Parts: sequence; C-alpha cells; structure tokens
Amino acid sequence: MRPRTKLHHAILALSNSLPEVTKHQRAYAFKHCLQHIGYRNKKGISCLDCGHTWAGPKVGNKITCPSCKTKLTIEDTLKRKFDQVRKYMSVLDVRIDYQVVRIFELSSYHKVGETPLQYFREVVQQFFQVDGNMHVVARNRGHMGNYDNFHGDLEIRGTDGWHGNKFDLWTDKTYPKFKVLPVFARNGYTYPVHEVSSYKILKGILRSAKSETLIKAGQIGLLEACVSNRENDIYRYWNSIKIAIRNNIIIQPENVITWLDYLALLQYFDKDLNSPRYLFPADLKSAHDQLVVKKQKVQKLREAERRRREAIEMQEAYESAKKAFFGLAFTNGTITIKVLESVPEFAEEGLKLHHCIFTNEYFKKEKSLILSARIDGKPVETIEVALDEMKIKQSRGLQNLPTPHHNDILKLVRKNLPVIRKVYRETKSVAA
Repeated sequence: MRPRTKLHHAILALSNSLPEVTKHQRAYAFKHCLQHIGYRNKKGISCLDCGHTWAGPKVGNKITCPSCKTKLTIEDTLKRKFDQVRKYMSVLDVRIDYQVVRIFELSSYHKVGETPLQYFREVVQQFFQVDGNMHVVARNRGHMGNYDNFHGDLEIRGTDGWHGNKFDLWTDKTYPKFKVLPVFARNGYTYPVHEVSSYKILKGILRSAKSETLIKAGQIGLLEACVSNRENDIYRYWNSIKIAIRNNIIIQPENVITWLDYLALLQYFDKDLNSPRYLFPADLKSAHDQLVVKKQKVQKLREAERRRREAIEMQEAYESAKKAFFGLAFTNGTITIKVLESVPEFAEEGLKLHHCIFTNEYFKKEKSLILSARIDGKPVETIEVALDEMKIKQSRGLQNLPTPHHNDILKLVRKNLPVIRKVYRETKSVAA
C-alpha cells in the first residue's frame, strides 16, 4: 500500500538504503538452501547443478561432479526434471535503531543435460525495534487463495492479525555474515540460526530468559521448539534441559521432538527427570520406542475400560476443536492423505505404526492438525501440521521412521497447505 504517515515514509527510505544482494549471498543461498542431485541411469550420471553428464560408478549414493566440483547425492532414476521452489534465506542487517530481517526467495528448475534456470529475489523486509513494534516492506503474498506465491513490488504492508503471520517466514538458512543490534548480540545472537523465523528468535531472546539461555548454550533445536508450538514442553521440562546444558549435551534439531516426547513418557512412568541415566539414553529412538510399547501395554491391560469411557468425552472435545477439517482429504493417485476424525482413529494409527500419536494424546493439541497418509487404505505415515505456522512439524511412519514415500507425502501436504490454511482461517473468523 502507499505510505500514509511520516513513519511509513521513513521505513521506505530505510528500505531503499539497503544494499543490493551480493554475488556471495546469492551463491551461499543456492549452495546451502538447495539439494544437489545427480541422476544416474544406464548411460551415466547427470549433474543437475551444471548439466554435465559423464560415465560414473554404477553404485554409491555420493559423488563429486568432475565439472563443477559440487558434491552430489545420487538417485537412480529415469526422471529428467527436478524442481526446487520457494526456498528462503534471511539476511540480518541494522538501520539506525531498527533490526532488519531481509528474506530472499529462490527457485531452481533442473533438467538433465542442461544448466538449471534459477531465480532469486527479495520478498520480505521486516523492520522492528526492541519494543516489539514491527513494520513490513514486502511483495504481496497470495493470490486467489494461494498464499505460497509472492507478487507485486516491495511496499509497506499491514502487520496486524493474520497479516503479521503472513509475512513472517521460516527460512532454510541465515546468511552467516550479519549485523544485529547490540542488545541481540548481548542476548546471544552471535552466530547464524538456520531453519527458523529470525523474527521469532530475535523477539524470543529479548522476552524470554529461557530462549536466551538456549541460544547461548547452542541448543538450537530446543530454541526452535521454544519459539514455536512446543513452548509449553520447554517450560515443563526446563529442569531436564538445564541438566543437558550443564553436561554439554546438545539435543540435535532432528531429535528434539522425539526427545520431548520421550520426556513425556518418562514422566508418565514416574521416572526421575533429573537423572542423566534416564534423560540421555545411548539410543534415543530405541528407548523412546520401548516406552511407547510399554505404555501401550499398560493402557491395554490396566486402563482399557477407563480409556473407553474417556474416549467419549475426548471425542466430543476433539470434534468441537477440529470438526471443520473433517472430510478434508487429498491424493496424488497413489497416496491419499486425510484428517484423523476420531480418537479411536488415533489409537488405531498409533497401534499399527507403533508410535506415540495416541499415547501422547496428540488429539488434545489445539494448534496441531493430525493427518494420516495411506496407500490402499493402510496408514503409512502420520503427519503433524502446526496450524499457527502452517508448517509440517513431523511425518512419521512405522516405529517413527520415514518410509520410501516420505518425500512424496511431504510434497503432497505442502501443496495442499493453502487448503488447510483456508479452513483454519474460516474457523478463526467464526470463533471471532
């Protein structure tokens, strides 16, 4: 929209003073935000980064392209095209007393034997001060119900209500050379934090001592959980987290959700959450899965009748919270993804796939939507979508492992996030 106030004009002036993106920033984005793939068939290996084709080894899944020297992940396939779209990188800068988060969108279209077509543009600029006030200069996001696309010019945009979330993106990478206001450096933001919303992290380390502690301790996975929809778990298990910090044990980002679920299981069995013996098993997945099985047996042998009575009440609460999503389903012809519509479905899904979707009562998570990916009517993976962020939090198959269909499932869910977002917005409008 057109600037209407002196403040709007001042923000636009600051926006225009920002430097042009550098070739090093572009190169970093394409190197670190994209996958680097080589397709192998009977004729040889094709690098999708530069188009070079050569006769390479017939086995192995890692190789370096002899032409562009890029380290490639090899796929044995007859496919000839590979598209990577809507990847995001943030660049942090400072203008006067404003912290600036610049977000760039990149897309890359690959074809065997050809140089890829690649696009890079700035889509969002967030200007905010330490008091929390934020102003956005951005391209308009969304058209005809599709909120994944940006269009138009960089202009002042509204930041109230839904629009505030609309222009706050979780980026794949943060450019490692950045500037932050002194207060943020004091509170721990001295190194790049990837795969997060920079605005949420910066705001979090100002307002939450726990977020500040986590970033200073290098617990990036737990920090992401703290500023997203797992904040309650961080507070609930804070004493256990402090023990991890004191013992210099980093909970890796890919293990955070499993570890927090594992702590919930330990608490269920009245284990000592202050004991490193229980908190940090040598094989986290195995320890988690064993407790899931144990809890399932307890529920089956000792609590079956109570669960049946509770299921009636839980079903009513679940329907009340998620009924607007019932009937929502989409398919790519092979995989069908549907919303779980009853508490017994959660129990059945958890039993068949041997994970904790029912035992840890995911049907009670107000800001999560749980979907089931099925092939021929049989569940293969269970997906959790964070409704407030419109982000896939996890997708787990048998015993919490990804299946061969994992990437196709994620792609199908991401493609239909606008449909879920539309229903979510309608429910919020009715509630208001």
